[in-house]
Amino acid sequence: MSIGVTVIDDSKDLETIIREADKAAYDAKREGKNRIKIFDPQE
Repeated sequence: MSIGVTVIDDSKDLETIIREADKAAYDAKREGKNRIKIFDPQE
């Protein structure tokens, strides 16, 4: 299982939170299976 994680704060709406976590999950899958990836806006 690959998991994407993002930081949630008051400045983000639900759509942004889901988009960031989704991108992190796809990055984790691309790097290999069974990983947890934290969203990094620099990437």
